[in-house]
Formats: sequence, C-alpha cells, structure tokens
Amino acid sequence: MVATTTIDRTRSEELLGAFIEIEMHLRRVLRQRPEVSFTALIDMAARSSPIVRRFESDLKQYGDLRNAIVHVRRDNQPIAEPHPDTVEHLKRIAAMIMEPPQVSELGTIEVIRCSPHDPIGEVARSMRENFFSQVPVYDGREFVGLLTTDAITWWMGAQLKCHDGLFEDRPVSEVLPYRDASSTEAFVCRTTEIAAIIERFESTMRAGKKLEAVIVTQNGQRNESPLQIVTVYDLPQLYRMVSGESVS
Repeated sequence: MVATTTIDRTRSEELLGAFIEIEMHLRRVLRQRPEVSFTALIDMAARSSPIVRRFESDLKQYGDLRNAIVHVRRDNQPIAEPHPDTVEHLKRIAAMIMEPPQVSELGTIEVIRCSPHDPIGEVARSMRENFFSQVPVYDGREFVGLLTTDAITWWMGAQLKCHDGLFEDRPVSEVLPYRDASSTEAFVCRTTEIAAIIERFESTMRAGKKLEAVIVTQNGQRNESPLQIVTVYDLPQLYRMVSGESVS
C-alpha cells in the first residue's frame, strides 16, 4: 500500500496562482492577446474598472514581484518566498477583481422620506429621533430634493429674523431652497461597485463640493423608490470592503 501525502503549495506558488487568475480574467474581459503585457492590461482595465484603479499601483508592484519569482531562480527554486501577508493581500485583490463588491451588499432598508407638503416640524422631529442628517423629498414618485439638517438650520435662522412665534407647521418645500449650493446628491443602481461610490465621494470633495448622499435605487433613476442611502458616515465601512485587508 502506497502512502499518500499532501504537498503544501509554497507561498510563491500561491502568489503566482492569484496573479494568473487576475491576468486571465483581465485578458478575457478586455479581449487581449497573450503578447499584451500585464502592465498594459492594468492600464486598460483601470480606465473602466474602479476596483482596478484602486489597486493599480499594488498590481503593478506585484507584477514586478511575479517577474522576480519566475525569472530569478537558483537551482530552479525562487530566490525568496513572499511574505504571507503579501500573498493574502493579492488573493483578496484577485477575489475583488473577479467579483467587485457592490452597493447591494450593504442591504436594503426602509428609507425614511418625506413630501414637500409635510410640516417641517414633524419631519425634523423624525430626523432627530432616527439620527438622520438627510431625508430625500419625493413629490409622489418624483425626487425633488434632499432635506438636510444644515438647510433646516439656515431656514430657521431666516424665519427668526422675519417672524415671531412658531413656524413648525410650514411645509418642507420652504426649507429646500436653503440647502448649501455646493452640496449635491447622486443616484446609483443597486449593482454599482463600492469602489465607484468611494470615487464619487472623493472626486466631489476634490471639486470643492459636498456629496450629501448617494441614493440607491433599482436602476439608479430619480423616480424610483430609494433602497438605501449612503452618506459620508458610511465611508469607513465602504473603505473596509475594498481595502484588500483581512477583516477580523
């Protein structure tokens, strides 16, 4: 009877396996021939893939490491084994490139929204009780604006100058024009990649504006019911989802 043994893959073999998965996937998606270099594949993929853009520098560095492992050898063995964390990092990147995390993975919730005709006092109390800083405003099925705590504050200041007494019965529509002109919102479909959401927040900030909320709907249309609202407070979770690092 012949005993069988399990041969563990070396770390260099694991890294090469992950690298080959990425390379084959990109060649298939981009429809590129074998002679196109890995660096060129990354450059091409980064134009359309948010997750590849996010790890573009890492992938090119891993390409250099792959070349060293494959081409620089002694007695047909790699001159060095990559660190375990390096191998795991590339494997996680490979998994995200194959199946990029999407905003649908955040789940769907019952999004609190209001009508432009609702009394502002009632809506403000709901925002306070639920710890919301933004509430989408819909006139029937049509999105008409984003009510923010900042807009309410500015509106209240204006009302105190002009009127005496209570004004909490005034409609939400009167408050919307007080929203900061540099703030905006975006609509995305539920299959939008998490990396694309992060890019949206970052690019808006670089442009000197504030992205108050990303409203998720089935197809990214303004006249669809909101499934989820992503705000700047969700960014830590989004970054973790595309960090390439292990989550304990």
